[in-house]
Amino acid sequence: MSLFETIAADAPQLSKSFRRIAAYVEREREGFMHKTVRELALAAEVSEPTLIRFCRHYGCSGVPEFRIALAMSLAERNAADRT
Repeated sequence: MSLFETIAADAPQLSKSFRRIAAYVEREREGFMHKTVRELALAAEVSEPTLIRFCRHYGCSGVPEFRIALAMSLAERNAADRT
């Protein structure tokens, strides 16, 4: 299961703040890769520590590692769409 699928499956059980981040990740996949932690937190309407906790919830040490996992998931999704 890709990171996107995992986040989507978890969405109903996530806290309100985590759901905001999940919705932002789904809506702004590419933008998530290029914004600072502060910009991401503001865009998702959560605090910076909450954003970091969200990334850790999915097994990443922080935002940079989450971005890598997200990019890999996005690449897998795009490859699957092409076949």
